[in-house]
Amino acid sequence: MGPQDSTEAFPAVECLMELNKERKMEPFLAESVDIDPNKKTMTFRLRKGIKFHDGSDFNAEVCAWNLQLLKDTNKIQFGEQIKSIGVSIPTQ
Repeated sequence: MGPQDSTEAFPAVECLMELNKERKMEPFLAESVDIDPNKKTMTFRLRKGIKFHDGSDFNAEVCAWNLQLLKDTNKIQFGEQIKSIGVSIPTQ
């Protein structure tokens, strides 16, 4: 989202990452984020137990679907640089 979008959307939208007081990005809906040394892959580990307002689960599949929708509709900044969005469920 751009600056104008975020002003209007923030009362209803929560992000994977947010700016802290030092203006550094830190996880919010994500528990952590790993960026590979070549800066080709970002891996978000999502917080568990988060629900949408209707009670449905926030999970990796829903997150990937939303990110793909933003990419497909050109609503994500630098979306043309994203080659793919996928879900990987770690084994226990």
